Amino acid sequence: MVWRLYLSNYLYLVNNYSPLPLICLSFLVAVNIILKVIFGVPVQYL
Repeated sequence: MVWRLYLSNYLYLVNNYSPLPLICLSFLVAVNIILKVIFGVPVQYL
């Protein structure tokens, strides 16, 4: 599923680079996708 792909990318970034801004950005993107999938909310930052 899509969220698994983003979770694996998030974990990859954490394990290899661990830059805080990139982690925050990945988290925000994942939250936006989850909201879009579950609630059908239009996401303007994707």
